Amino acid sequence: MKKILPLAFLCLVLHAKADNWTQLASYPGAGQELPISFSIGDKGYAGCGTGANDFWEYDPATNTWTQIANIPGPYARRGGVGFSIGDKGYAGTGEAAPNDFYEYDPVTNIWTTKASLSVGRAYAVGFSIGNKGYIGTGFYSVYLSDLWEYDPATDMWTQKSSMPVGRRQCAGFSISGKGYITTGFDANGNYLNDIWEYDTTADTWTQKADLPAAARDDSRAFAICDKGYVIGGGESPYYDDLWQFDPALNQWIQKTNVPGGGRDDGASFTIGNKGYFGLGQFLGSTNATDFWEYTPDDVCNAVMLNFSASDTTLCEKFCISFFDSSANNPTAWLWIFPGGDPSSSTDQNPASVCYNLPGTYDVTLITTNANGSDSLTLNNYITVYPTPPFPTITQVGYTLTSSVASSYQWQFNNIDIPGATNQSYTIMQTGYYTVVVGDSNSCKNSFTVYILISGINDIVSDANISIYPNPSSGNFIVELLNGFIAGEISIDVVNVIGQRVFSSTEKISTAHWKKQIDLHDIARGVYFIEIKTENEFMRKKILIAE
Repeated sequence: MKKILPLAFLCLVLHAKADNWTQLASYPGAGQELPISFSIGDKGYAGCGTGANDFWEYDPATNTWTQIANIPGPYARRGGVGFSIGDKGYAGTGEAAPNDFYEYDPVTNIWTTKASLSVGRAYAVGFSIGNKGYIGTGFYSVYLSDLWEYDPATDMWTQKSSMPVGRRQCAGFSISGKGYITTGFDANGNYLNDIWEYDTTADTWTQKADLPAAARDDSRAFAICDKGYVIGGGESPYYDDLWQFDPALNQWIQKTNVPGGGRDDGASFTIGNKGYFGLGQFLGSTNATDFWEYTPDDVCNAVMLNFSASDTTLCEKFCISFFDSSANNPTAWLWIFPGGDPSSSTDQNPASVCYNLPGTYDVTLITTNANGSDSLTLNNYITVYPTPPFPTITQVGYTLTSSVASSYQWQFNNIDIPGATNQSYTIMQTGYYTVVVGDSNSCKNSFTVYILISGINDIVSDANISIYPNPSSGNFIVELLNGFIAGEISIDVVNVIGQRVFSSTEKISTAHWKKQIDLHDIARGVYFIEIKTENEFMRKKILIAE
């Protein structure tokens, strides 16, 4: 007997949404094996590989490729790795240049050299979480299991916990603050199908459910919403299968195979809620140029969270701004700033969040779109350093001296004095003198005093000094008059910003004393002759002229 389906069920079957692949414009460069790829905002980037160091930008809105600046370093950067943080891309390592690392700015189309990776490698894996990037595994003389964290704010690498099993030619992605590394090839000659989850907060690795398919190396990966996808790879045969990993359920589901045939060593990235894959090598060592867009069948249930800050280290009572870079069109935001002022915000990109007390602070972002909400907390994301104590200023004659600090800047009437960056400064005129001191964290404090030149008690009248000729060509006589008491004196010649150009210590044994000074090699201008005894201080101006 023929079974009749209810109309409602029939409509459901007819309109069920399937995941699908759409062929895009082919990669304009030469076909590539082991290229570097990443995405920034709504653009994708791919380049380098076997025999090339060119780089290209893909725009899904126009389905076009545009060549951008070549990545620096050696030609034929093969087996490198890339990821993005905020509005910048990062790429480096590889067979020919295993340590080097670069930042790409799509606004200026410039690659900038960054700190080299501490342990060089090729065939590594990379991903980003929040405002940090990660590079791990790979091969350089030995099979590597280490993981390194890159902080663009400090341009520094920090070693994190290693994976339990060293490997090369893996696939990697990140979802909701966790990193994942899967498949690959180990030192014992084994192809792998395991997957490991990295927790940045605990700095630990946890093994998850194995890929339920042939073990392999050279596969590629991307993440869409809260799912990871692993595609292709292998040696003989090459695979074209696509697998979706759900971290929440710790399970794999096979999806629609990529058209065009099996391949390894391709390029992949995510833009919005779609994945992109192409290039690589077919059987027979033919390098591919085709490129494909993947649309998943399941609806994104939440926002793919990511954010950054204008700075993650600051001094107390200073302010910073935060920037949301989440995917999947969030429509509402709730930021939580423990220790911050304000302590929360519903702006997409909160500005002027101030921290008034030293410490380390978490930041949480909760976002919502049409399909749900999600949250991301970065622990100890903000470091606030204390303000150094107020400096003190001591005065001896015309010289002001600050208490000890890491850096100094003297000001006159709140304006920086050029070149006055020493602990002591010789004043020139009546007014307000400020010293701005800094500590090792570049935090600053200041103190101001008012100096009245005529009120300095230990100055002896300029009439006690005779200087001639004045103006001078640089060769002149300093003569002390009025019967100085025998003893030791110091003579200094300083310029108008307090820098000493001449210094001498003399002993007076007669009632009438004079000394010839030759400074014909110094710059022309106004200078001050300063003479100090145990109890007295004298000062007089001289003009060094042509």
